[in-house]
Amino acid sequence: MSDAEQGKPFHRRVLSHAKRFVLTAQLIWRKLTTRQRMSFGVCAVFKNESRHLGEWLKFHNLMGEEHFFLYDDNSADDFMTVLQP
Repeated sequence: MSDAEQGKPFHRRVLSHAKRFVLTAQLIWRKLTTRQRMSFGVCAVFKNESRHLGEWLKFHNLMGEEHFFLYDDNSADDFMTVLQP
């Protein structure tokens, strides 16, 4: 961390890092070809979200997402009935 960043409040440092991350992601996105952009995936962690999971998956699928990497964080609900189809 630079001396200038060290004097900033925590939330300002986090925003600074987030802005750099977004700019880097945008640069990478622009360099991708159209075909590479089309094979974009989503990675998410969920816990006890079965009542919203189906709608969330449908929405992102309609937006063009092809791959989903979902991680269960010890859900107590029956999420597999939503994911099975």
